[in-house]
Amino acid sequence: MAFMVQEANLVDPVQCFGIYLVLQGFFFVAALQMSKDLEPGEISEFEAQAQEASNEEGSAGQAQQEAAEEEAALLPNQDVGEAAAPAPKLSSWELFALNVKLIWRALQHKEIYQPLIFFITTGFLIPNLEDALYYFLLDTCGLSK
Repeated sequence: MAFMVQEANLVDPVQCFGIYLVLQGFFFVAALQMSKDLEPGEISEFEAQAQEASNEEGSAGQAQQEAAEEEAALLPNQDVGEAAAPAPKLSSWELFALNVKLIWRALQHKEIYQPLIFFITTGFLIPNLEDALYYFLLDTCGLSK
């Protein structure tokens, strides 16, 4: 939006502010509609999973085993049973690759990717009015640099 106002002159600053106001109104109304009742199935599913896990014998051991297997898949040259062993020395490239894998796995979770999409979207849609104000003060009001 800031590019359209400053460089391309496609949108008048007043129209830009109007678009900004409408989008903010939309986000405000959407936020007012949020409640715990919108997702009752999700909460009861987690409670049911927690009860099943507490009722089953050895479920904690299985969860630890699965977590150790996932960690071993990410770290090279480490067996699943060696959880207490010191971390291997990794080169810069291996650390970079490990970080990319961990970021990718984190992005698979809805709690991570939905806010990320929100912030990226609002970053594109909400204009930075400080630059427009600066040029307004320079050009229209005649202030010097």
